[in-house]
Amino acid sequence: MAALRGSDSALVVQECFRDPWTVVIDKPAGLLVQPGIGAHQQDSLITRLREDEPDLHLIHRLDRDTSGLVMVARGKESLRRWSALFAERRIRKLYAARVHGRLEGAGRIRVPLARLSRQPPRYGAHPQGRAALTLWRRVDGGLDWTQLWLAPRTGRSHQLRAHLCGI
Repeated sequence: MAALRGSDSALVVQECFRDPWTVVIDKPAGLLVQPGIGAHQQDSLITRLREDEPDLHLIHRLDRDTSGLVMVARGKESLRRWSALFAERRIRKLYAARVHGRLEGAGRIRVPLARLSRQPPRYGAHPQGRAALTLWRRVDGGLDWTQLWLAPRTGRSHQLRAHLCGI
């Protein structure tokens, strides 16, 4: 399983790592991780992968517009073990983001988030939202952009995008 193309042949899925328990896939931006609602949202990472190996299970997800590495469990036992590690907060995620504007140093964003609209789904700050915490650190930057490392400490939908939009 080196590279897979679906109905959108521009969105190529590349395998980066494989062992008896796990497959790591480089997901391109624009591809759903799992199928959505409606016939037009059936092409997804897991759908493509299961064509070759039916007993694959998503360990975590990335937003459609986000590119990056996605871990996939090979079998139910692998999924159970990985899920337990995530539930115990023993897995840390680190994201690289390039944003408009200038940020200096490092900081934390602690703003509760909630779904603000359903169609299209949009998330953002809301006083009755669920607690959310993102740590950030500047890596590089130019006149009107900043490269950041982002470390979410909670796992809310669209958390990084919503927190960065808020600052």
